[in-house]
Amino acid sequence: MHILQKTAAVILAAFICVSPGMASAVSQHPEQLVKKKDAVISKDQAKKIALTTIPGRITKISLKKDDGRLVYKVIVLMNGSEHKIKIDAITGKVLKVKHKD
Repeated sequence: MHILQKTAAVILAAFICVSPGMASAVSQHPEQLVKKKDAVISKDQAKKIALTTIPGRITKISLKKDDGRLVYKVIVLMNGSEHKIKIDAITGKVLKVKHKD
């Protein structure tokens, strides 16, 4: 039992030492919490959805948290004009299409 108590004390001390650093890293960089594995649809699926919505050439795609929702933000160039397409990364639904001059 004595060894078990020492082991628990060491683990608790290590956790206490590491926790404040982890908390500050998370609070300073919440965008790092967005992970590809959290998305149900893949980047390739998001590209197909975007190009079905606006046929053209994808110039940028990113996975972001937007108002608590995980979304792909895709920029498509068509006939010299940029279009921003926001796609829900869980459902694949197109949330917004915006023409950018």
